[in-house]
Amino acid sequence: MLWPTLRPRPKEPEYQGKKLRAWLVDYQKQFDEHGLYPEHPATSTPSQDAIRKIGINAIPYLLMMAESHENRMKAILKQKICETMHASSMPSPAELETQMQAADGFEALGTAAKPAVPALIQLLGNGNADVRFSAALSLSMIGPAAKEAVPALLKNINDPYLDVQTHSAVALGEIHAAASTAVPALTNLLAVNSRLCECHIIRALGNFGAEAKAAVPILTPYLNGPNSLNREYATNALKQIDPAAAAKAGVK
Repeated sequence: MLWPTLRPRPKEPEYQGKKLRAWLVDYQKQFDEHGLYPEHPATSTPSQDAIRKIGINAIPYLLMMAESHENRMKAILKQKICETMHASSMPSPAELETQMQAADGFEALGTAAKPAVPALIQLLGNGNADVRFSAALSLSMIGPAAKEAVPALLKNINDPYLDVQTHSAVALGEIHAAASTAVPALTNLLAVNSRLCECHIIRALGNFGAEAKAAVPILTPYLNGPNSLNREYATNALKQIDPAAAAKAGVK
């Protein structure tokens, strides 16, 4: 799917004379951009209000932003290099910025972003790894309203590209639906894939709460592991999943 060649470029919507992307830039400035899981404002802000006023009219433009990627030949070359080096694929800085803004836009819309989910599911199957990464990122920001994306995300946690795997797992945790299939898949991913950033998977499992009790045995060893971030997220996850097991393991 290539927006510029297969369909007209959607017009960028605006509110109070200010373009959507300008509101998205303001929205990004309102939270800590340096944390692993930055917290967005708990209360409504002017930029979020503006994005919500634009509403579903923002979705076509946000989808175009989410699909931002390098030209085909450059993308093929990069993916071949990544395959040879067994490395992950990541968008260029400019593309990543655009994709992050799209994800923030979907988050700001909240449940109003649900109509975008079918299109984002399609992007999860895109031939470009950067686009699959972007789709997973956007779905993670939409959260529970994107539960119909769970089957596609479960497929993508086995994607050959590390960043697609990781953000698909993050999205499963943020959506926290279909625990009977998602929790075993995430637990297995944590057990067999040492290349992943484990804290992301640990946090995703924690988001399922008591529905992730089967994951307790694999999470408990992280409490005393060498990685401080993993220890922190395992502590929080166990408290969410099984407070009694957490207490027994010495978690305070």
